[in-house]
Amino acid sequence: MTVMANQHRERQQHDRCYQAAAPPTILFQDLLLEAIEARFEARALVLQRSLQRAQQEFQAGERSSAKLISAAREVFASEPAVRLDYFEIVDPDTLEDVPDVTGGALVAVAAFVGATRLIDNILL
Repeated sequence: MTVMANQHRERQQHDRCYQAAAPPTILFQDLLLEAIEARFEARALVLQRSLQRAQQEFQAGERSSAKLISAAREVFASEPAVRLDYFEIVDPDTLEDVPDVTGGALVAVAAFVGATRLIDNILL
């Protein structure tokens, strides 16, 4: 066997060993991204929880918009990393604030999770 062939074979063995020992960088990046997304999703769910809270209070008989908004805002206190932009109860046709939701209403929320602004709404 020539010296060149021997060096080539040694190089291939070295490369295989190096490849087997190399950390899977892409896997680490994927795991990091998954962790960040999971944290983001957990924080983002506060919008849905706040709407559900308003809906629960409505189903329990509460008709005051101010009290429904107050109950929903309490949910945001549990997630300080989410910055509430607005939580409004409005007429679904005119989008004007309504003091009472006896005739139904649109409940709308917007909040920031980091630099991302999320919005959601429900009809009562």
